[in-house]
Amino acid sequence: MDSTVGYVPSDEDRPEGGPKIPTELTLPQQLLMRQYEDQVNRMSKEECQELALEVARQMLVKDNILRTMLKRDFNSGVDIPNPADFADDDEDDDNLTPT
Repeated sequence: MDSTVGYVPSDEDRPEGGPKIPTELTLPQQLLMRQYEDQVNRMSKEECQELALEVARQMLVKDNILRTMLKRDFNSGVDIPNPADFADDDEDDDNLTPT
C-alpha cells in the first residue's frame, strides 16, 4: 500500500509561529494501517466499495464534530491564556511561595 499523503500542509498554511501540523503516522498508527491493508486485501470488490463509502461518511461526521467543537470553543467567550504571557513572570513567582 502506498503510504504517501495526498496533501501536506506547508509553512504558508500555518499562522506565523503556529504549531507544525502532523502529517506522518505514529508507529501504532502505521501498524494499524498494516492490519487494515491485510483486511482489505482479503475483501471482495463489493466489500471494499462499501467500506470506502463508510469511511468517507465517518470522515464527514468527524469534520462536523470538529467544526462544532471549534465553534463552541470560539463562541464560549472564555479567553484562553497564551503560555508566553507567563514565561517572564519569574520575579512575581517569589511573591507566591509561602514563607
